[in-house]
Amino acid sequence: MRVPIEIRCARIFRKAAGIENIQEYAAVSDIALVGAQFDRLDIDSLAIMEFIMEVETEFGVELDENKVSRCASVADVAVLVSDAVRA
Repeated sequence: MRVPIEIRCARIFRKAAGIENIQEYAAVSDIALVGAQFDRLDIDSLAIMEFIMEVETEFGVELDENKVSRCASVADVAVLVSDAVRA
């Protein structure tokens, strides 16, 4: 079964942000993490940039920096990835 882009992005985000083993985030499902706003997750901008770079590597795409800068959640990034994969 193919894992949806949104869920793959959430898993990449957990790793890149270093929250995969933090108790507070352990109970948060991948689906919930997809919709969570970055500014509510107590994640710094460096972790978000690491996430973006990991996503680009994982999916073999280059995301537009202007569009990335407007992303407020994993879901927003997943939309950009979906568009890039289809292009």
